Amino acid sequence: HGYTLMMHVGLAPVFVISAGVVVVAWGYRCRLNECDRRGLASLLCLKKTDPADTVDLGWKLTFWLAMGLVVPVSLSMVLGMFQVVGTHGQELLISLHQYTGLALTLVVLVHIHLVIRRKAVCP
Repeated sequence: HGYTLMMHVGLAPVFVISAGVVVVAWGYRCRLNECDRRGLASLLCLKKTDPADTVDLGWKLTFWLAMGLVVPVSLSMVLGMFQVVGTHGQELLISLHQYTGLALTLVVLVHIHLVIRRKAVCP
């Protein structure tokens, strides 16, 4: 358990820096344009939507959701290193780290699936 934990902690800064690079590199490509916003508003209002309005919506939303989940995954452990929350707070932060890490993994897998599917449909 010790070596895997040391590897996990050692690679965390690489993960955070890589996530920042990904946001800078792909953020512009994954921005929501007017067509995406219209499609999202229609979906949220449970209205019938034109498939052309939502064709790129899935992979763009999963990208931003993944980038948003990087924040609690990272901050939960950084805050746990300081003695500001107490023992119960540290246990809560560990649980937050575990579950947001799991959610991040699932969102990234869905994002990868949507990007691969998009590439297969639109060569």
